Parts: sequence; C-alpha cells; structure tokens
Amino acid sequence: MIKGIRIACCILLVVFLFPGRSAAEQTDKDTMTWLVLDLPPLFLTKGPDKGKGIADRIQQMVCERLKGYRSRTETANASRIARELKEDKRVCFAGEFYGNPGFLTSAPTIALLPHNVIVRKEDAHRFGDGKTVSLKELLQNKDLILGTAKDRLYGPELDDVLKPYAEAKNIYRRSGKDILEGLLGMLLKGRIDYLIEYPASIRYAAKRAGVEDRLALISVAENSGAPLIRGAIRCPDTEWGRRTIHDINKVLLELRPSPQYRNMIQDWAVPPGKDKEYWKIYQDQILDVNR
Repeated sequence: MIKGIRIACCILLVVFLFPGRSAAEQTDKDTMTWLVLDLPPLFLTKGPDKGKGIADRIQQMVCERLKGYRSRTETANASRIARELKEDKRVCFAGEFYGNPGFLTSAPTIALLPHNVIVRKEDAHRFGDGKTVSLKELLQNKDLILGTAKDRLYGPELDDVLKPYAEAKNIYRRSGKDILEGLLGMLLKGRIDYLIEYPASIRYAAKRAGVEDRLALISVAENSGAPLIRGAIRCPDTEWGRRTIHDINKVLLELRPSPQYRNMIQDWAVPPGKDKEYWKIYQDQILDVNR
C-alpha cells in the first residue's frame, strides 16, 4: 500500500517537474487571436447578421477543424490589424487579399467577381443586352445618371474611364454614412439609373433591404481584363505564423470542396444567373491552388 503511494507520488512529481506540453503551456503556445474588421460584407460586427459575413464564416469553419489551437476573436481597426500582422504575435486575419508577395497567406479562400453595373431589373433593356455593357458608352449618355460614393475608386480599369467625367453632371456623388444603402434606395426610387459595385456587396445590401429580385447585375466591358479578387487568411511571417498557415492550408484543402463551404460561397459570392461562370473560376482559381 505504502509502496503504491510512493510510486503515485513519483509519477506526479515527474509530471509537475517535466510536464512536456502541459495544459498551461499549450494554452500559451497555441492560443491564437483572429482579428476582425468592421467591413461588410466581409466582416459583420454588429446587428442581427453579426458574425455572418464572408470572412466571418470562413474563419469559423476553419476554426472548427483546426486541431491543437484555441481561438478567440477580437475586433480591431485596419491600422492595428496591419501592425500586429507584422509583429511577432499569434494573430491571424481572414480578410486578406491573396497574391501579395510581401504577406504570408494561406491558399485562396474565395473568389470575388469584379465590379458590375447594377440597375433596376425593369430597366435592363436600356443597358445593352443586359449581359455586358461599356461604362464609357454609359457615361456618354447624359440621360443616364450614375450613383457613386464621393472619391470612390474602382481599380485602374474603371478609374481611367471615369477620370474625364470628374465634373460630369450625370454622376451623383454621395457622402456620409451608409452610402451603399442610400444609393440603393435612390436607384429603386428612380433618382439615379445605375451603380457600380461588387456583386457580393450589392447582394448583401439588397438582401438586407429585401429587394434582391428587383435588381439586375451586368458585366462591365472595360473590366474584362481586371485581375480576379481572391481572399486568403494571413498570419505573421514568423515561425509560429508559418506553422499555423501550414495547418490552416491542410484544413482548407479539405474544406473548400465541401457542400457546407460551397453553400456559403453560393450565398455570398455567386451573382444570380452566373453560376456556371463562377464555379468554373472557383475550380481554376481556388480549388486548383493549394498554397
């Protein structure tokens, strides 16, 4: 009996003196903070849709399958996120652009189609064939009013087209809060004739307003050569970050083809009527890219 107690005490002493990866040590080493930004529809940090943005859902699905890590989420502004991702901290960010050679990122998580022209569905016949339209030709038509945000940039392909029309009277520039929601309301009331927006962004705004069935999305001819926008998860370029990205990539390779993940993509990123086009891009630019 006494001998058994001594053996048990020796075992406990070994555990305390030489714990290997104790619970406390594992918590310190493998607890990671996911930084989120208030940036709809990538991240939704307030309201009834809190935590249901594109990057929110990707982060959650990865966390559910990422073994050996304890995760927490913290909202931060863009400058803090940029700073902490450059430091030796155990933080990651699910809303990064894929393809920047200066960043340590995962394999791509999502593909977002370039800007579309957004019109009222009943007016689609006024915009070419309703499939592709030239922004330059639209701007030359003084009877059509474009609604946009003040100082909004759309990328070099479209910005070069818009530049000569900086003072044009057929462009309405809105400022203040809730700009997209305000422009969408003006469009539906006929105060402006079209918007330029990412399909994912307009889909979120339209869903919130309950007007998805009242809009038509039309491809912009000048955007045909624009680079595809792909998302990724970013971690610091440190020993911990490289190990974590390696583990995240293993999860993504299994997760991205799954029905659950594809349903999330369908809800957010696939414009109505463009399923075939989108899923071809998804195969080539997401599933076939492994790092």
